[in-house]
Amino acid sequence: MTSLYDFLGVSPTASSDEIKKAYRRQAMRWHPDRSPDNRAEAERRFKEIAHAYSVLSDPVKRKSYDEAAIGGDAAFQQGSDDFTEDKAFATFLAAMLDLAFEMALRGGDQITIYRALMTEGCPEGIAQTVATRAHAMANRQSAKTSSGNASDRSRESPGTVPPKQQPDESAPAETIRDVSPWARFLARAIDLAVVAVLALIAGIAMAFTLPIWKLGAIPSALLSTALFGVALLGYEAVAISLFGTTIGKAAFGLRISAEGGRLLELKTAFHRAFWAWASGNACYFFFPAATVFFWWRGYKVLTTTGSTSWDDKVGSTVTQSTIGSFRFLLGASLSVLLLLVGLVLSNLNKQTLKRDLRTALLSDQEAFNQTSNAGAAGASQKPAEDFLRDRSGTATAVKAEMVVKIGHVAPLTGPIAHLGKDNENGARLAVDDANAQKIVIDGKLVTFELLGEDDQADPKTGTVVAQKLVDAHVAGVVGHLNSGTTIPASAIYNQAGFPQISPSATNPKYTQQGFKTAFRVMANDVQQGSVVGTYAVKNLGARRIAIVDDRTAYGYGLANEFEKAAQANGAAIVAREFTNDNVTDFKAILTKIKAKNPDVIFLGGMDAIGGPMLKQMKELGIKAKFTTGDGGCSPELIKLAGGASEGVICTQAGLPADKLPNGQKFVEDFTKKYGQIQIYSPYSYDAVMVLIDAMKRANSVDPVKYLPEVGKTAYDGVTGKIEFDEKGDIKNGAITVFEIKDGKLVIRDVVYAPSGYAIVGTGAERSNTRALVESRMDTAIRINDRLHAEPYLAQIKIISEWIKTNQLQTSNYSPARFSDVLAINNYLLKQQIRNAPVAVTKYLTDREIWWMDDFGFHIYASNLTTGVMSGLAYELNFGGDCGSRRKGPYVYYLLQFDPPLQPADSQVVNMPKQEDILQSIGGGKTICGTLVTVW
Repeated sequence: MTSLYDFLGVSPTASSDEIKKAYRRQAMRWHPDRSPDNRAEAERRFKEIAHAYSVLSDPVKRKSYDEAAIGGDAAFQQGSDDFTEDKAFATFLAAMLDLAFEMALRGGDQITIYRALMTEGCPEGIAQTVATRAHAMANRQSAKTSSGNASDRSRESPGTVPPKQQPDESAPAETIRDVSPWARFLARAIDLAVVAVLALIAGIAMAFTLPIWKLGAIPSALLSTALFGVALLGYEAVAISLFGTTIGKAAFGLRISAEGGRLLELKTAFHRAFWAWASGNACYFFFPAATVFFWWRGYKVLTTTGSTSWDDKVGSTVTQSTIGSFRFLLGASLSVLLLLVGLVLSNLNKQTLKRDLRTALLSDQEAFNQTSNAGAAGASQKPAEDFLRDRSGTATAVKAEMVVKIGHVAPLTGPIAHLGKDNENGARLAVDDANAQKIVIDGKLVTFELLGEDDQADPKTGTVVAQKLVDAHVAGVVGHLNSGTTIPASAIYNQAGFPQISPSATNPKYTQQGFKTAFRVMANDVQQGSVVGTYAVKNLGARRIAIVDDRTAYGYGLANEFEKAAQANGAAIVAREFTNDNVTDFKAILTKIKAKNPDVIFLGGMDAIGGPMLKQMKELGIKAKFTTGDGGCSPELIKLAGGASEGVICTQAGLPADKLPNGQKFVEDFTKKYGQIQIYSPYSYDAVMVLIDAMKRANSVDPVKYLPEVGKTAYDGVTGKIEFDEKGDIKNGAITVFEIKDGKLVIRDVVYAPSGYAIVGTGAERSNTRALVESRMDTAIRINDRLHAEPYLAQIKIISEWIKTNQLQTSNYSPARFSDVLAINNYLLKQQIRNAPVAVTKYLTDREIWWMDDFGFHIYASNLTTGVMSGLAYELNFGGDCGSRRKGPYVYYLLQFDPPLQPADSQVVNMPKQEDILQSIGGGKTICGTLVTVW
């Protein structure tokens, strides 16, 4: 007797998975669309396979069938004799089992089931046996599950085969067709495009709303891939579990269902979507070639078996209905539309879009406010609706004017609030002066507005107010005051894409992060700390030094640079103590320091702790000299320490404003409006003016357009000439050394910091012009940016000493050998050359400045009667005859002076004559030194 197992081609002991795979294999083989020449036979076989699977896929039905048909039930054996073919009986038996179990699960009793089977022409013995077994199985099933689950089971029984999986004889034969692999691929492509467009729209929306994008948390490629994958899985799983299809699949008539035509559960649909994604699409973001391979492999599997690995894993089936002309046009139109939308959205610049919208909103708001205010005052201005009509182009708008907001952040509360308010006042004075100039940018009269925020000198608060300024759509920020708040906030401003200029943060890390938006208008701790360290040793005679820092980014960094310079100049660090910026009792650490008997105590910190520390030093009888940097170099220190501040040595970056041509008016205006200057208000003033100057030169207030101009700044400010290097540090910043005398800050010395460069080339490239030196700057090796020399020309002497020590001659020096110049660089850094407190004029007034035994340079000086000296370039030539046709390799060394040396202050080095250039070194090889440029 033929069994239902024979229809599927499996043995009676086959597992559930084997039965599923066999069903799909047989169903694909005998699908009516695959046999157009023998369609009637195919439809019959397809129906037999469906009947067989409906019984064998259900454990209850299969058990009943196995016990009766396979186990040798007499009634079944007798019933089979009435059929001429075994297959006909097997098909009939499957249909009767379906009917019996369906009625039993719906609550039908044994008699009702029996009568229904008899009505269908079922033999009496078979009807009795099937009705009895179906009713008994239904009762056992009810005992295991709730009535609700039983009801769900009856609705979702695999025996109920939807028309799309089990063709109805009365339905048109064309409604179901073989699934095209290309249809599946194209449908997936449309689904990918749908999710991509939705994700792009969501991303643009989040750029305007969510703070995650503004805090610099832009997803990496890996995170973006993961987010896109989750979005795709969710979209596909939900759509298939609810509708059995997706947008892309619906366009090609595809439907996903479980065995028996049921919709997939959400969990199963998600499982299927995950495996579909993991089997190829996810590879695209990492190995595009691998994706092509997996797609090709999937196509081969589809054409060979008619199924995919992800369908096999979850037991789903894909069917396809005939695509009519309407559906074809719908799918094609949808594909084109998604392609166009994707191209448009992908070409949108998120930052530009954001700023353009911001500018438009601000312009509308300001013009509306101006119109409303003028109307309230009785002026003959048009009402708001007329202004809005102007924006549409039907009338002429009111006078073009725009408001540009500049942010400022500093501690306005807390122990150093006096410095924060000083900074803000300097910035406000700059805004007032700029507005008085009636600046026009891009044809519009600009009104500048300062938005001040209080960061309380706390890094966390600093990031919060930084984000607040970003949300307020400022065009740039001046701040923060201290390095501890400036550095973390800089990441937020960098992500927002607008410039940040700090007037007072000196920790080198601020401009070493690689941000193109970070600038500062004062010297950093490397310069300042080293100047104070050198000064303490060479001028104060310190041999034993104690250091205290407040563990902030500013104080700790400044103290480290001081320590390096002091040790390089021969001093010993006998104590290194730490405190914090909220402490006012220092007697414990001062007692420890006193026991070390130091000559000098250096504080890396602010005046708020420096004042109490000086008082307690006096109380403990500590006689050591007290030194500190710019954070403690203020009138507030004198106020807090009183008489204990007498004799303190401190430094401030730059020159005092009242000593500069542009600074005198600032001092007068500031004092009149706000009172005494603390420290940094002149720098805040200049920082605002640098931003505005860049906007004017770019003729735009859009940071995208004017940010590059900030880096090109050459502005004469109240603190001196402001130019930035490639990192955003100010070039050639001067350091002023103060001493507190009679309760006042008195200038003791000014240290200039020239920039040093070395350029290597061959003799054939030599040219005694400034143009050559400047043109070669792109290949220059910087010897030590803003190196504090002792004095300027001594740097050249150090180079010559190194050359002599290492016997650098033609025999071991190859042309354009940059490694040798790097060695010079390293040597200079190790020497820690610093500027001594001696006027440059002393070194330049003597005719012969310095001389070395059998090697060196003769440098002559004469009175400079006109012009100023901005710098000099010196050429060291190796080999050749020192004639006009030099062939030996050379080093160009460039010095730049800022501020330039004035005629009344100094003498200038003239270009020496050839015969004055000295002498040969052994072997007849000559090393020549020539001053090539003075400007």
